[in-house]
Amino acid sequence: MRKLASYPLSLAVFPLLLTGCSTHRTPVLTDEQKALNLESFQVVWETVRDKHYDADLNGLDWDAIREEYRPRVVQAKRMPEVRKAMREMLNRLGQSHFGIIPASAYESIDGEDGDDEASGNNSSTSDKKDEHGYAGLDVRVLNGKAIITTVEEGYPGADKGIKTGWELLAVNGRQSEKIINLVMKQYADSTMRDFILSRATARKLFGDVGDEVKLRLLDGDGRTVEVDLVLVAEPGERTHLMGLPEMVVRIRHRMLDGNIGYIAFNGFLHPNYLMKEFGQAMTSFMEADGVIIDIRHNFGGIGALSMGMAGWMVGERNTQLGTMYLRNQEMKFVVFPRATTYDGPVAVLVDGLSVSTAEIFAGGLQDIGRARIFGSRTAGAALPSIVERLPNEDGFQYVFANYISEGGETLEAKGVIPDVQIELTRESLLANQDIVMQAAIAWIKTN
Repeated sequence: MRKLASYPLSLAVFPLLLTGCSTHRTPVLTDEQKALNLESFQVVWETVRDKHYDADLNGLDWDAIREEYRPRVVQAKRMPEVRKAMREMLNRLGQSHFGIIPASAYESIDGEDGDDEASGNNSSTSDKKDEHGYAGLDVRVLNGKAIITTVEEGYPGADKGIKTGWELLAVNGRQSEKIINLVMKQYADSTMRDFILSRATARKLFGDVGDEVKLRLLDGDGRTVEVDLVLVAEPGERTHLMGLPEMVVRIRHRMLDGNIGYIAFNGFLHPNYLMKEFGQAMTSFMEADGVIIDIRHNFGGIGALSMGMAGWMVGERNTQLGTMYLRNQEMKFVVFPRATTYDGPVAVLVDGLSVSTAEIFAGGLQDIGRARIFGSRTAGAALPSIVERLPNEDGFQYVFANYISEGGETLEAKGVIPDVQIELTRESLLANQDIVMQAAIAWIKTN
C-alpha cells in the first residue's frame, strides 16, 4: 500500500453512497482484479487493527468482522460490490473519516484511467475532461427543502437569474425530495446530517467543465423555473496535496462597511496559497474594528494550518487549541503567535457543512475565549486521518488519532456548538439577507 498523506489530515473527502450500487451494466472482474481486491481488503482490515488510536476498537470483535465481510469480497463479481462490502465493514466503527475512494478520483493526479462507480472497471475508457465544473451555486436543506444559499456573481447560476432562497426541485431529473427523505431516514440522529444532505442534493451541480446541467427550481413567487446551465471551471487554486484527489481551494477577503475585515475560505489545503492570502488579509485588518472569519461550507484539511491561522489573533505563547491522541503518543495543537497579532473582536461563522479542521479551528478559538462563534452546529467529524492507495488502486482514508479540544470536548459526533445559534431561513435568503453575518456584524459593533 502506498502511503500518500504525510501530515495529520482532518478532511471530509469520503464518498457518499446512499443506495445500493447498480451492477447490471458494470464489467465482471477478472481473476487478477479479484486477487488485488482481496489483497486490498486485507490491507484495510489490518490497517484498522494496527493503526486505529483505540487498540480495543471500542469493543468490536474485529476478527469476527473480517470473517463476516471477507466472503463478500471473494464472491463479488463487480467493483461496486467490493467497495460496498469494505465501506460497510468500516461503517461498523461508527466514525467519520473512514472511506474507500474509487480509483477514478485520481485520474487528475496520475493521468490514468481509473475505475468509477458507474463503470466498475479498473481500466475504464473515461472521457472526462476536467472534473471541476462549477455552477456557482451552494445548496442547504432547510426545513426539508433543498434551498439555494449562495449564488456567485459571474458564474452560470447567476447568469441565468437564479436567486438565493429558490428551492432546487431536481437536477437532471434527479428529484431532491426523494434524496432528502432517504438521507433524513438514514442519518436522523447524526450530527453529519446537514453535511450529507448538502452533498447528496448538490452533487450533480458539479461535473466536468462543459457539462450541461438541467435544473428545475421553485422561485420566490412559487413559480416553477427550468434552467439549463453549462458548467465552467471552479474558481480557486488546485492542489494535489497528500495524494488526495485533486481539490480546489479558494479564499476571499475584503473590508466590509463599518471597518470590519472579512475572510472566507473553503478548505485548509494548499498551504502556500492559503496562508499567504490569509496573512495578507490579517495584515490589512490590523486597524479594523473587528474581523469575521467565514468557514461555513468548509471541508477541512491540514490540521497544522489551524495553528498557524490562530497565531494571527493569539499573542500568548504556549496556547493550544486542543490535543491529538494517537495509540501511543499525543500531539498538542499549539498556536504559533505572529510578531504582530490582531487583538480586536473576532467572529467565526460555521454551519453543518463546517467539517474537520474547520471544527478544530472554530472549537479551539472558542475554548480559549478568542472568538465568538455564530451559526449552526458543525458536522462533528473531526478525527485526524490519512489517505493511502490500495493494491487495487482505490484510495483508503482511515482514522489514526482522536482529537479533544482545549475545553476537554470530543468534537467527533458532537460538533462545535455556536455561542450564538442562528439557523438560515428561506425567507431571509429570498430577501438576500445573510442573517448569520448580520448577527456577527452587530456583535462586533457593540464590542
